Amino acid sequence: MEYLTDRAAQLEYKISIYKNHRKTIEDKMTKEIEQIQALMWNVQDQQCFEYLFSRVTILEDRLKCVREAEPKLLDDLANVRAIIVQLEWGLEQQAIPPLPSKATMLFSPGDESPRYPYLDSRYCQVDKAEQSRRSFSWGFITRYSADPESRRFRIRHSKAHECPVHEPCDHWRYLDPREWATQEENAVDMQLICMHSKSIAPDKHWIEGMKMYDDEVRDKEGPKYTDRPCYIFDALKPDFSIVEKLGFQVLTWNLVGARWEEVMDQCGRLIQQPL
Repeated sequence: MEYLTDRAAQLEYKISIYKNHRKTIEDKMTKEIEQIQALMWNVQDQQCFEYLFSRVTILEDRLKCVREAEPKLLDDLANVRAIIVQLEWGLEQQAIPPLPSKATMLFSPGDESPRYPYLDSRYCQVDKAEQSRRSFSWGFITRYSADPESRRFRIRHSKAHECPVHEPCDHWRYLDPREWATQEENAVDMQLICMHSKSIAPDKHWIEGMKMYDDEVRDKEGPKYTDRPCYIFDALKPDFSIVEKLGFQVLTWNLVGARWEEVMDQCGRLIQQPL
């Protein structure tokens, strides 16, 4: 790196010299060429003529080099600067610790709260991310997640140790029920409780007074969720479009084997903590 920075400084110095003195050098050489060419018209001696001719050739070659020197120096300087930028970027990347993988969300970091519901930092609330889905209400989820028409699905993220947290990916896939008992190392398995879109359509019969969406629930009409999702939701970024393409809507989800207190809605909000 030191050599490259020194080289860049040298090139900048040479370029400045050419910019300040090139015209003077070119004019001097052009004048000398014209003087020699004028002399050659009257020279009779062959040896003298050959010398003057060779001298003109040398000066013309030098003049060409002078005219081409600055563009070449500028190209060289641009290449050196590009290499320096690339090396500096590489050093910066080495200095930045890599993000933990999504597989780290499988295990508690060991910082559980001493009070109920004894949640660890994976389930702490984070700043609200922009929601792409409308949030179902607490009453609607608790009523219909236990409905006989609800369906359970599982999705899996294989090789989660190779996928950084917080980054959307296309690694999630539908997990066939025949695979549920087959564990896979470094795979994140999620259980989803869903209802078919037709079963929760607006024209279906609702329990009187129940609001389907959280933003429809007014104060004192019932409990509402916090607007902030859990860290684990943003870290894993599950792809619920897998079941949505099958015509289902996600009511709740959780890591396979998780406790009830760790169940979340489709926006990553804990079910058991309504406000």
